[in-house]
Amino acid sequence: MKALHGFGLVGDKMNADETLRQDDELTWDDVRYWGEFSCWVTLVLAPFLYWVNGPSVSDDQYVVRTGLVVLATVGAVGLRWYNWRHPFTPVSYQENEKKIAEPQTPPSEQATS
Repeated sequence: MKALHGFGLVGDKMNADETLRQDDELTWDDVRYWGEFSCWVTLVLAPFLYWVNGPSVSDDQYVVRTGLVVLATVGAVGLRWYNWRHPFTPVSYQENEKKIAEPQTPPSEQATS
């Protein structure tokens, strides 16, 4: 089963031979993906929570609600822009780039050694 980078469980990566390997390391790509997702979920749920809880009963509650929506909006739009400008790089792509950068011995020399 293939897993797209950033869409599986945290830490699921594909090797160059398309086998799944587990990593306990949380990458910047994972943080970006889940941070953006959290901001969009907050924005989607904000009207529902306003409907359930009713209007603000104090100035403090109004400031906190408004601040939460503003921060979620800025975070969602900012992370969407950043992720659009810097797309996710699958691990297999990075590993292939490292292999390409390594010096290769010609096949004729490999057969003699």
